[in-house]
Amino acid sequence: MIVLSTLLYWFWESRAEGNLRIDLFLIYPVLLAIYIRALWKGFRYLAVPLALLIMLANAFFFVLSYDLFGKYPG
Repeated sequence: MIVLSTLLYWFWESRAEGNLRIDLFLIYPVLLAIYIRALWKGFRYLAVPLALLIMLANAFFFVLSYDLFGKYPG
């Protein structure tokens, strides 16, 4: 579930024009909830820091996507 949701987000991000508001207010909360729910059974309270670490990777991908996919903010 984690891998699928992350790959779907990365695919969408590679096609999108880089609207940070959609990422911050819509996609990131949903992804964080998916990550915590998927990790909770195996890791319990470590699920939250692990989910935040994965979200950090998503944020890093968002920043890199401007260079990787030739997006220009504006």
